Amino acid sequence: MQHDFDISVSDANAGKTMRAAINAALQSLASNNSGVGNPAITYAYQFKVDTSVSPAVMYMRNSANTLWVRWATIDATTGVLTIDKAVDSSKTKVSSTDSTSGYLNEKLLAGDGITLTKGNTGANETYTVSFTGTGVPTGAIIAFPIATAPNGYLACDGSAVSRTTYADLFAFLGTMYGVGDGSTTFNLPNYKGMFLRGWANGSSNDPDRSSRTDRGDGTVGDNIGTRQDSINYRHTHTASSSSSSVTSASGSGGFGWVYPQTVVTSGATDWGYGPAGISISASTTTTTTTTVYASGGNETRPINVNVLYCIKY
Repeated sequence: MQHDFDISVSDANAGKTMRAAINAALQSLASNNSGVGNPAITYAYQFKVDTSVSPAVMYMRNSANTLWVRWATIDATTGVLTIDKAVDSSKTKVSSTDSTSGYLNEKLLAGDGITLTKGNTGANETYTVSFTGTGVPTGAIIAFPIATAPNGYLACDGSAVSRTTYADLFAFLGTMYGVGDGSTTFNLPNYKGMFLRGWANGSSNDPDRSSRTDRGDGTVGDNIGTRQDSINYRHTHTASSSSSSVTSASGSGGFGWVYPQTVVTSGATDWGYGPAGISISASTTTTTTTTVYASGGNETRPINVNVLYCIKY
């Protein structure tokens, strides 16, 4: 029973009528305002029980007296009271359009790629949630361990693709990686054989960022999508050396009159015949050969494995 005892009614304070109104109000309080519909006059923290469904649903008026908050069900036969949130959180009401309060004022609203299909209504209202999308945002770059792009993705190979067929991706990328034919197509980023690098955005982690080259639309420098050629970090090499030397000599010698001596037979001093002396000159030539050995291959690279970079369209 739901009843409103309103003393503003003209005959509510008149003897028998007032007594009947008080009795009805007491009976309403005793039955927790059970019945169908809502009391016309409401108060903060007021209770009501909706008996139009089974099990009956118990509501309480919120503190601002602005809405009814469902908080329990009650079995009229057994008297079992089940608190929605405290006992069974799965009873949270879901709705994509209902603007009224749900169970404990909780709702699930359908978003992009989500479909809500309504099932039974009332105290056991249900919705089936299905996903029409993958949850991956358009433009996301993902590496796959296969040779062809899976459904929903395009290989990052620099090719020109349709602006209408891939309208979402075109809206996301525009022509930053190339204008395609200038009207009906646009270019995908080309990551074939390349490593991806985090955008420096002014950081010295990319010391040559200002010299990065065209990404496809003429943009260069420290910007998303710009490129760098391979290069080796400045370094030193070890070397080995060997040397050889050759010594050459030349000289002169013989006999002649080289000093005075006494000739015994005549008793006079005269020049004798003896060694004339030896003269030697020498020179040394040294040759040094230094060899710097080549190392490395055709590029600078870490240990790696091939993957297919793809973009979500």
